[in-house]
Amino acid sequence: LLSLLKQGGYEVSHEWVHTAAATRAALASRRWDIVFSDFGMPGFDGLAALNLVRDHDPDLPFILVSGSIGENSAVDIMKAGASNYVMKGNSVRLIPAVHRELHDSELRHERKRAREALRVSEAGLSRAQLVAKLAHVVTGALGEFETWSETLPVLLGLDRALMPRRTRALLDLLDTGAPPVMRANSIPARRTGNSVDLRHRRDPRAGTPTP
Repeated sequence: LLSLLKQGGYEVSHEWVHTAAATRAALASRRWDIVFSDFGMPGFDGLAALNLVRDHDPDLPFILVSGSIGENSAVDIMKAGASNYVMKGNSVRLIPAVHRELHDSELRHERKRAREALRVSEAGLSRAQLVAKLAHVVTGALGEFETWSETLPVLLGLDRALMPRRTRALLDLLDTGAPPVMRANSIPARRTGNSVDLRHRRDPRAGTPTP
C-alpha cells in the first residue's frame, strides 16, 4: 500500500495500527488526511475501525482495502459510511480512489469554512444592525418572507412569533403611504435590478398582525 501511494506521487507519513485502542490513540494524535483499513483482522475488523473513525471525524476519508470481502459485506460497509473500497487484486483502482476521496474531502472542508465564515459574518451584521437600529428581510418571488434579521421584530416592536410572513402583511403595519410607494418603486427596481431606498414608519394604529 505504501509503495503504491509513493508510486502515485504521494509523500506518505503513516502510522500502522491493528487494535481499537491504538486506532483511537492514532486518531487523537494528529490530523490525518485518509484512513485505510483491511476488512478482517484478528480481534478487530473494518466495520469497527470505520465506526471509530466516523465517531472521531465524520468527513475523514476511509478506504477499505481487502482481498476477502464479499459483495454483500462491501455494500454494508459502504452504507455504514466508508468512502470507498478497493480489492487487493485490483490495486490499479487505488490511486484514482485516493485522488477522488482527498479532493472530495477538501471540498467538504471548504464548505465548512465557508459556512463558518458566513455564520461569523451574519453574527457581525446582526450586532451592527442592532447598534444602528437597522434590519433586513429576504423575500421570495411572491413576497413571502424567507428569512429576516433578528433586529426586525425588535424594531417593529413585535414578538418573533407574531412577525408577518409576507410583504403585504408587513405593509399593513406601516403608515398609509407605504403600499402605493412600495408598489411604484418595486416594479421598476425588479426590472432594472437597482436597489431603492424607501423610508416608512410603523403606523401606531396598526393592530397585532396575523402571521
